[in-house]
Amino acid sequence: MQKTAAGVARHRIHAVRGAALVGATLALAAVFGDVDAQAEIPTGCAAKIQEVEQALDAAQRAHADNARIAGLRVALAMSHKCDDKTLAKARAAKVAEKQSKVDTRQEVLNRELRDGDANRISRAKQKLDRAMQELDAARIEQRS
Repeated sequence: MQKTAAGVARHRIHAVRGAALVGATLALAAVFGDVDAQAEIPTGCAAKIQEVEQALDAAQRAHADNARIAGLRVALAMSHKCDDKTLAKARAAKVAEKQSKVDTRQEVLNRELRDGDANRISRAKQKLDRAMQELDAARIEQRS
């Protein structure tokens, strides 16, 4: 199953939003000195459910299109069937997939560096950078 560029972009946005949410929560806990707040940060399925609930709430307040709201409601229903062990396994598989992609991109870059074509080297570097960003996003998602 091939992913569209828009689907990949949406996934990246959700991964970044999730990481930003965790970072903001930690920053607020540090500012207010509430150590207990750090222990209450949801992880795994609880974090996933919370993220979908927040996105649904924001979409409803912003009067987003009905298709987006309906999709978020379906995602919320699916999230309630979430299992932490299965989620962790899926996230680990995603990290492994992204690591494999980075390794492949690095091999291509090394080959282009040996050949010496500046345009191909530049493209290979860009592709490697994107693959590394995707890997970082997958690792952040795995920790949440």
